[in-house]
Amino acid sequence: MQGDLQQIIPTPEAADYMIGISSKEVEETSAQGVQARRHQVRLQFWARALEKLRADGITLFANVNPGRDHWLNAGSGVGGCPFTIVFARDEVRVEVNLARADRDQNKWLFDRLEADRSAIEARFGAEMSWSRLDERKQSRISYSHPFDGFEVDNWPEMITWLSEHIRKLEGAFRQPLAQYARTIPSADETAESLAVNY
Repeated sequence: MQGDLQQIIPTPEAADYMIGISSKEVEETSAQGVQARRHQVRLQFWARALEKLRADGITLFANVNPGRDHWLNAGSGVGGCPFTIVFARDEVRVEVNLARADRDQNKWLFDRLEADRSAIEARFGAEMSWSRLDERKQSRISYSHPFDGFEVDNWPEMITWLSEHIRKLEGAFRQPLAQYARTIPSADETAESLAVNY
């Protein structure tokens, strides 16, 4: 005698749960696809940018490879304070990042550089954005230009802009950054100095 064959029909709640799982998987797969595409775009952009920097005789990034991040760092000669080029969806940017392990040393360096702001900006050739970022460990000094970064036809102009302005950034900051780094107080001394001034 054959056993009864019964169709198993999921309850409405179970069906909703299965649909929910399915749409979540689609969402995650879609997000991963967007992220993968973004990484590919950045790798391609940085490969072109590094080639242009080398061709222009800029050695800062000579030992840097294209990466998947939206930024590339190069040494400034001062530990924890890299020169950075940034490729964003809506702009390109050059930066000095004061990102030492000690927050107070970053703020101390920022304050010394900002005291020289007019001379530094005169060497750079433009007014810059000075971000002390008191709520964060690091501080940043940057200069940016708006572009549609995901429009490949804009890349040559963007890369030329980065090449020109990273050269200016290095010229404006290398000497004063090195000068102040030589006299940077210890972490304890910096904390005391900032407490007196603020």
